[in-house]
Amino acid sequence: MASDTAQLPRVYIMLREMDQASPIKRNNSRRLAINRDLFASIQQVTNRDQRTIKELEALVKLFMDGELNYPSLEMASNG
Repeated sequence: MASDTAQLPRVYIMLREMDQASPIKRNNSRRLAINRDLFASIQQVTNRDQRTIKELEALVKLFMDGELNYPSLEMASNG
């Protein structure tokens, strides 16, 4: 997952596009060209498994909503 929180919305949108149940579909060729490496990385990590994609989508959303953050994870692992 992106350690740069500014990248999380991009990752989230890519995951939503890969989720077959999502109404969001990849249709902008310019955007796809820009995100080709990210898209390929997500496919490689998830092996295109829909369950894994949905779980990552939910995890990224927790980071975007501020319910989860890296400092809180570090404190939990050190505690």
